[in-house]
Amino acid sequence: MGDLVNFPQSAKQLRELGLQAFRNGNFTQAVQHLDQLCHQFPDSVTPGDVRTLAGAYLQLDELDEAADTVRDASDDLVQDANGRYLLLQIATRQPDFPLGAYVINATTDPTEHEDNLMTMTQTMADYDETHAHEVAVTKRHLRHLGGMTVLEQERFITTELARLPFNDVVDPLSAALVDRDVHPAVRSSLVTWARVAVPTTPFPVWVYDRLVTITPAELDMPLRMPRVRPS
Repeated sequence: MGDLVNFPQSAKQLRELGLQAFRNGNFTQAVQHLDQLCHQFPDSVTPGDVRTLAGAYLQLDELDEAADTVRDASDDLVQDANGRYLLLQIATRQPDFPLGAYVINATTDPTEHEDNLMTMTQTMADYDETHAHEVAVTKRHLRHLGGMTVLEQERFITTELARLPFNDVVDPLSAALVDRDVHPAVRSSLVTWARVAVPTTPFPVWVYDRLVTITPAELDMPLRMPRVRPS
């Protein structure tokens, strides 16, 4: 008897297999099928595919993989309630506070908005209490950001900043924004973060060779935060 041949599967077949596995509670198999779909047929991937794949990763408690899955699809996912619910789950469990703020700002239904706001507020309070030392260290790093190398500054933005709760951040953020040793691209990321953390607080910021006072919420710039990555 000859060897069995595994014929290539179509995007539709992989989608159906992944969705069925997810519905059956076989999340590992769902990840296998949907990950294969994303790699073999990237042009056929829908927001629903991304949502199911990220949801399977969440069920497996693979938070970094779930976050990576939605990283480039958040603008599509945030358009409907199911996508916002998924993003908020990632934001609360990882945690990723700017992502949570992004979801809240995109929520137009008053009841859903209030629920999401309460969820993220409680998540920040819990994290502040259970990770007091880490939060204090992150604030110290933010205050002295200019003393780091550029690589260390970039690493701070992608590994620490997204996990910093928004309370009591004005002083360390102010210090970083006027520190001329902070790289301009890093300073820009800080201003973007300030738009969700402290949007109505005026700050002096080094822009080229002068100090300019800005109010983050009034800036016309893309609201794109670097997502938290494993340190």
